[in-house]
Amino acid sequence: MVVLALPSKIKFDLRDSHLGDWDFLRELYKEALYDSIVEQFGEWEDSRLDEFFTHAIKRGADFTIITSGGKDIGAMEIVDDEEFIQVEEILLLPAYQNKGIGSKIIKDVIAVAERKEKPVTLYVLKESRAKDFYEKHGFAYKSNTPTHYFMIWDPRAHWLWLSKWCA
Repeated sequence: MVVLALPSKIKFDLRDSHLGDWDFLRELYKEALYDSIVEQFGEWEDSRLDEFFTHAIKRGADFTIITSGGKDIGAMEIVDDEEFIQVEEILLLPAYQNKGIGSKIIKDVIAVAERKEKPVTLYVLKESRAKDFYEKHGFAYKSNTPTHYFMIWDPRAHWLWLSKWCA
């Protein structure tokens, strides 16, 4: 009999970001998104990364750093707006992906959305593995751009679906 070893769940903490984290965030974006960017656009361009961070700084991005064992392993930006919760980013270094961290974070975001009766929205690159991750967690396609899918998790839609399914 073959016994499959499931990946161990990694304990993690969150901390606020500071200016000293920008080098880590740049490297994180490159490591976490490189394959998806190359698959979608054909190449990686550092200039696009520079544009992204310039835009993030201008809009006042507020990243939270994900740590484990005292090491920075990822980052997220989740904006709780008046009418919805927007997942701007959830990124993990490749060695920490598929360990349950992203699932724990998105489940926590969904729990907050349920309590506040708000939808959760996000954009995901069309060539990213993340679209399957979000579908698994109940997100649905709402629309798209040439490069991204706009996805939504709406507590009102889920309650309506459940009430019809359970009737």
